Amino acid sequence: ITVMRRVDITEGQVFNPATLSGMRGAINELGVFDSVTVQLSGLRAVDRSAEQVELPVEIIVSERKFRTIGGGVSLSTDEGFGVEARWRHRNILGEAERLSITASVGRVGAPDAQGIDYGLEAEFEKPDFLMPGQTLFLGASAIVEAPEAFERQAVEFTAALERPLTDSIDWRTGIRIALENVQDSDDPDSESFVTVAFPNSFSLDETDDLLDPTEGYAVDLLAEPVLTANDAGASYTILRANGRYFWSPWESDRAIFAMRAGLGAIIGADVDSIPANRRFYAGGDGSVRGYAFQAVGPEDRDGDPSGGRSLFETGVETRIRVTDTIGIVPFVDAGMVTEESFVDFSEDLRVGAGLGLRYFTGFGPLRVDLGVPLNADDDDDAFQIYFSLGQAF
Repeated sequence: ITVMRRVDITEGQVFNPATLSGMRGAINELGVFDSVTVQLSGLRAVDRSAEQVELPVEIIVSERKFRTIGGGVSLSTDEGFGVEARWRHRNILGEAERLSITASVGRVGAPDAQGIDYGLEAEFEKPDFLMPGQTLFLGASAIVEAPEAFERQAVEFTAALERPLTDSIDWRTGIRIALENVQDSDDPDSESFVTVAFPNSFSLDETDDLLDPTEGYAVDLLAEPVLTANDAGASYTILRANGRYFWSPWESDRAIFAMRAGLGAIIGADVDSIPANRRFYAGGDGSVRGYAFQAVGPEDRDGDPSGGRSLFETGVETRIRVTDTIGIVPFVDAGMVTEESFVDFSEDLRVGAGLGLRYFTGFGPLRVDLGVPLNADDDDDAFQIYFSLGQAF
């Protein structure tokens, strides 16, 4: 039944190789098969002199292991050590439904963190929900966060629908309800409240690989209305736009130019009415390398990050393969966070630069980056080192 929902042909339809190829891809997206073959059956018995021949379409699949375990580690001078473990069942109810349970620990040994992060998350995915190609997501998580800017304990519940609009554009909408307790770094009192958010996103991906793209571009757009039920009460909307572009001038892919840019804005409420965990921050791995996590942007009276309502980030790097397994990556990142709803480019743009080392494996590159701040403040460190799996963006 699951496979037949992805069959997009009718009896008597004129043969088209692209149709069979697309159907094979749709079946493969279910994630429960090691191999999928879609082909015409009985070609050898065809009467070559006939003007029209009807042939059946044969679908051959080989199931993969349904249960898997996985994990990952991260290490950096600003965020310390982190580890994640994941268990997944790809066919838990018999129709390609997936259940994933993830446990994580982070910021172990981070110099400026207020504590260690903990997380436990369960997510259920139901493909072809109500219509072919549409996926239902249900999730629940328990989170403890303790970066320099705030401390947060939360229980979250999510529900979302995702469906492709075209071959390369996906649309996702949903609701997230969080029971939260948040304490700003400069406030001795914590605050408990309920947050209801309605994230809506569009993703366009024309890249050739998820972990290590060599060409193409991708754009992600987010509009997220948020309601916060606390003493003051606040409603606001978070807007984000991110783009990435990859270009390889040679067929060998020995050198790849990668660029990214992102903008963020929070409208509808002032900074103090927005919980600290939902403000924008910049700095660190995946943001402005060379600066510590959350170190780019406004600070409170104690010199701790306080976040803002607008964000700008950009980065450029050249990914050079020295051998088939070793690569080097010079990079430059820049970014800023301001308290206004839209970025005030008259303020100082923080810039970092550095050099990375890549070791290419069968499941993606292992990454080590050394970044230095080019216009550091007195309290910024001289350098930062990041270790992770996959490219920086």
